[in-house]
Amino acid sequence: MDSIDDFKGLKIRGKGRNPLEMMKRLGAAPVGAPGIKSFELLSNGVVDVTMIPFGPAMNLGLVGHVPEITTLPGGFFRPGFAIVMNQEAFDELDEAAQKVLIETAGSKLAERIGAIMDAEDTKGIAVFEKAGSTITAASDELIMAIKEKTAFVEDGWLENATKRGVDGAAALSYFREKAASAK
Repeated sequence: MDSIDDFKGLKIRGKGRNPLEMMKRLGAAPVGAPGIKSFELLSNGVVDVTMIPFGPAMNLGLVGHVPEITTLPGGFFRPGFAIVMNQEAFDELDEAAQKVLIETAGSKLAERIGAIMDAEDTKGIAVFEKAGSTITAASDELIMAIKEKTAFVEDGWLENATKRGVDGAAALSYFREKAASAK
């Protein structure tokens, strides 16, 4: 993909309200489906493009079937992951199990999962390249055009934060700083 115009009319698989709306605003025809359906949708011509990290793409059988790949720094979007437990269920665990959960969750678990995902993506890039896929980094112009068309996501987040009495700009700056230092 060389320019924002390349999105026009493309049927792109994605999942989630914001990613699908982002694709629509880029001029694409979004197709809502889970990543696990990528091979089926691509091979049957239902979609032209799937947006998926390299690790899952590799593990879902897309190697050898995707001749061209365009990458964006930081990805097009990233889902959030959380481990949530009802307080009553936690209280029913024995003390040793509670201790294990407390010691292994939070930032330690996030770092571990992030490292696994990064390693899978690194491996996936090598596997796709070896299979003959052309991997191209998006140009600065394309990145800026995408950011302009998809700014509504951040704008909406900041607006919601303000409604809740949170300094959204400060929070966003904090999260970006943490993400940058984790690399």
